Amino acid sequence: MHDRRTSEAPYSAIEEDIGLFKSGVVDVRIDVSPMRRTTTRGDLLCVGYLKEVEIEVVFPGRRRRETGPLEVELDQTLKRQTKNALAKNRPMPLPMHVRYPLRARGTWRTRLLGEDTDEVERRYQFLIAHWTIRDAAGMEKNFGEPPQC
Repeated sequence: MHDRRTSEAPYSAIEEDIGLFKSGVVDVRIDVSPMRRTTTRGDLLCVGYLKEVEIEVVFPGRRRRETGPLEVELDQTLKRQTKNALAKNRPMPLPMHVRYPLRARGTWRTRLLGEDTDEVERRYQFLIAHWTIRDAAGMEKNFGEPPQC
């Protein structure tokens, strides 16, 4: 499939936000699993859940640089739940079943998979501009920034 996106030329923060958040932003509470990967454009893509519906959670562009603390929390949550399961002699949790609550501000978009075939699957993505996590002490910490458009 042809990639219709423009190149990764250096954009200003305003240009990046106009391209990403053109349909406005909403506040959402989602659960993020430790399952994640980096896209070819350098964005962080996590598997998330909104009321048990699986979605793709994307930390795009310059906001990707601030995801370190979230990734640490995701890894620690998985380790903690695995340790608890072993201590109670229960099966280890699958990463897709481990959830970390996240308050986020961003925008929705859909992605169509299988456009070249007869069966097209619609995936929902939430592009995050600003998010809040709780650290081990229970303090809320904010990351990212509201869109500049």
